Amino acid sequence: MKKYLLPIIIVILGLSSCEEYFELQGSEGEPKMFVECYAGLTDTTYIKLYKAMPVNAKRSNGDDFNVQKLDFTINGSKAGLTEVDKTFYWTVDPISGGDKLAIDVQTKEAAPVHASTIVPPTPTFTTEVSYISGSTPMFRFHLKMDGHIAPTDRFGISIKEHVTISYDNGDEPQSYYENSSPVTLDISTASLSDILMAALMPMPSINVTGYPETIECAFYSGEDFSNGEIEVASLFTPTEMTWEEYRDWQEGEDGNYWPTDTVTVTRTDSLSVTVVRLSDECYGYMNALYNQETDIMAMLGLSPAHFAYTNVSGGYGVLGGLTLASSPWFDAMDLINN
Repeated sequence: MKKYLLPIIIVILGLSSCEEYFELQGSEGEPKMFVECYAGLTDTTYIKLYKAMPVNAKRSNGDDFNVQKLDFTINGSKAGLTEVDKTFYWTVDPISGGDKLAIDVQTKEAAPVHASTIVPPTPTFTTEVSYISGSTPMFRFHLKMDGHIAPTDRFGISIKEHVTISYDNGDEPQSYYENSSPVTLDISTASLSDILMAALMPMPSINVTGYPETIECAFYSGEDFSNGEIEVASLFTPTEMTWEEYRDWQEGEDGNYWPTDTVTVTRTDSLSVTVVRLSDECYGYMNALYNQETDIMAMLGLSPAHFAYTNVSGGYGVLGGLTLASSPWFDAMDLINN
């Protein structure tokens, strides 16, 4: 019987559950507006509005809310807004680095909200890329930023890959893009396991409505730069490949099909680095969401609910500024061969 005692105890512990009682903050009260707007990344700025309901609120029917006033100002001047529906607006008024933005929303159902931000200047930089061979081949990107970098400045850095598939028979080439977060470990001293763990860790993603892709990036502050310079590495190992593909088939006398035409296919890879500059408000909001999504204790049900960052007074959400710049494309095989 003794030899079965330990397995029985393990099974009992596995079937038991832990409970923690806590009070949900903000679970009562009136509904509040939720505003989400990122400005400066594209030619079109989108504004999304929602009604945030208390946890224990009754389900509402009919219209979510009725907007009485929506002002979006750029350096104190109202922008021209186009309404898609009650929850979605956009403007094509130009927004540049250094512009002061503000948004004011009033509805019948919730208290008025206000938010403001300053769009950060567009990053400008030069890039040097080198290939690092070894047990973990990778590319090192040395970025030298132009202008003064303050310790409180916020950046996102992403490595972009452009894959092209071409054919020797005149068919239209195919291409696609991917992006990933770089690794910032000291490659000369980090172990292979350290590098792989850093690469596997989920990184924040910037998914701005209107931008053609989600940008997966690692966040940095000005303190991570040394005299305006920083080095990051990509674990991506591109390969230039050429292979033959069969296109036409003909049935032989034996009933089997045999290829009658082939085409030579070539895959090439190129790399580029993208730098996103974020306002404090944008960084605070995105970093808080990232912390929530990667909270292991919360995933296990062992952490109480918590709130994300907001700079919207009277409500929730974010009005943030973003600017973006990318380096030229570097042919991966040229970097490897050199």
